[in-house]
Amino acid sequence: MTEEQFPADSSERLQKIENALEHPLGQMRVWTELFPSAVINATSENPEYAEAGKTELELLKQAIGTKNAASNAELRVPKTPEAINLLISRCNRAIESLNGSPAENIFDFQADALRALWFVTDNYLIYPGQKKTIHEVKQEQNFRIRHEKSVLAEDELLKELIRDVSKQRFGREADMYEDFDGLRKVMRGVFDFRSRADGSYAERSDADEFICDDDMASRIYTVAEKFGLTGNTVPKDPNAKIALALGGAAKSPLDRTKYLKELIDSDNLRVEMIGFLGSERPVDATERSRAGDYATNALTEFDLMVSAAETVFGETLLQDDIIEGTDPCIADNMPRHYRIAYIEANESHPHLFVLSAPLLTNPFEIRNGIEGRRARSNTRDTFNMLAKIAEFEPGDRAVVVTNAHFRPFQGADAAGQLADFGVDTETVGFDPMHYGNPAKKPNELLQEMLTAADSLANAGK
Repeated sequence: MTEEQFPADSSERLQKIENALEHPLGQMRVWTELFPSAVINATSENPEYAEAGKTELELLKQAIGTKNAASNAELRVPKTPEAINLLISRCNRAIESLNGSPAENIFDFQADALRALWFVTDNYLIYPGQKKTIHEVKQEQNFRIRHEKSVLAEDELLKELIRDVSKQRFGREADMYEDFDGLRKVMRGVFDFRSRADGSYAERSDADEFICDDDMASRIYTVAEKFGLTGNTVPKDPNAKIALALGGAAKSPLDRTKYLKELIDSDNLRVEMIGFLGSERPVDATERSRAGDYATNALTEFDLMVSAAETVFGETLLQDDIIEGTDPCIADNMPRHYRIAYIEANESHPHLFVLSAPLLTNPFEIRNGIEGRRARSNTRDTFNMLAKIAEFEPGDRAVVVTNAHFRPFQGADAAGQLADFGVDTETVGFDPMHYGNPAKKPNELLQEMLTAADSLANAGK
């Protein structure tokens, strides 16, 4: 990327910024298409480029609603010297960035300016009308996570189940445990049906079977029900800013969207918008056969989510309804492509949007004990992009909809990650038999108990 790509005469680009202000997804368009080049212009040694960049940045500040001045805000918990110094440092650096001061590393500059644009509020600022600080939301979330860990570690039915499953699988009792960390370690040895001797990890569809008698199966279903892996659930509070249908394979997107609409129609859920969280993951032949007549032309998970939105809410997306592009802030050997589909609210439904995120967070991952570059975006990238589109304010509430057996672990993931944006999250689910699918097998429920424990551990970090 060179500055010659961005001429000093930027009237056309400025018009795009102004147009984006009127678009419901304008912030996203500004972020992906315009901000990086404005930063590059503003830091140019060419005075014409620098002046054009500064003008663009000023308009971008308006477009994104920048809060880079703390005059109308007050510091909230904790009022410590460290927090105040952090605030002063962030604000000063943000102002310098937005004024186009030179930067030693353009990528550090872009990253810091982006943080300034959206999150200069950090954890300790609250604005008039704002419900909570991000710090307060995180504190509440961490309290709930600690409580859930404690309940799991102390549950006697779960202890007995672990003991007896271990006896049947391995001919010995499992080790005893006193706390959640000990429980998680023991569950890893007893409830894991997907790890292989060579260090690989099987897909859910290829997990080992667990043959057990009716009494053992009944006990597994009892514990699973107790911890929310079976049955239908509804939000404790029907009011939220957004409802989220999580992405999935085959017909999962359709079923999750149908259940979400059932909640709305029964007045168990009232939201301003609905988000469908897809990705560029390809739909393979096995998944295609499982989906049957649903979304026959879908090539990616994003396409499956679009079909779910269209089918359940009776809409048809046009090409103009989809914003598509490549994020220039991301290296060209990383997943850079993004898509956003948008349908405006009407009498039948709130605002609907489907998204597929580029790689926005840590580009590396550890698989089978080896760190390597990620091949595609993950849930954290998706939530990061979602936060920008939905324009979350600290204290906003999200209701996540998924399958019942995924509810504990996906709920922990969503709560932990959305808390970083100040969003309070509740996850609900539906039993597979609600849509005529077979009940989950005992080994599947045991595996998801382990996955839920892992997610709780990660969400608390």
